Amino acid sequence: MEGAGVGPGVAESMLRPRGQVRPGYLVAEGPDGLVLIDQHAAHERVLYNRLLERLRTGRGMTQPLLMPQAVDVEPQLIAAAADHRADLANLGLEYEEFGPRSLRITAVPVEMPAGRATAAVQETLAALADNRGEGAMEKAAAALACHSAVRFGDTLDLAEQRRLLVDLESAEDAVTCPHGRPTRLLVEWQDLRRPFRRNY
Repeated sequence: MEGAGVGPGVAESMLRPRGQVRPGYLVAEGPDGLVLIDQHAAHERVLYNRLLERLRTGRGMTQPLLMPQAVDVEPQLIAAAADHRADLANLGLEYEEFGPRSLRITAVPVEMPAGRATAAVQETLAALADNRGEGAMEKAAAALACHSAVRFGDTLDLAEQRRLLVDLESAEDAVTCPHGRPTRLLVEWQDLRRPFRRNY
């Protein structure tokens, strides 16, 4: 999960990873049954919560880009960038003006793969421009989390699966991603036993 930042020190999880199926689902065993997890939605929720905490504390964690990336943006997005520079820095996104319609990205959140920086900046600034006022920074954090999260279809090794499950279990509002998509589906043990006529 290169650049994905699925959390260092792994604690014990109630969910035990059992593998990855199709292009983006984790299978885990829990006390109540079998759990299918959408890895992108789950990681997006974990990162979104992490970004909101940085926004509250004012302690962004950035990864400077070795080669700053220029991105062309519309004038209203330049205005949004100027208005929210400090808050975006708390989320880990740093940039400077680079002409009348361009920005140069100098740093991104530590979890974001550098190759996703330009798309992330455009979507984040668009979220700010479209949602002025209350809730705008939450929308920006959701856009950054989406671009930083593991993608649906990425292959995760067992240690990465385990870290993601631990992080998800400790996350607030963990049943959905920031956009409202479910992160998991529980198939209870009794629902598995019934079709196989196992009543014990």
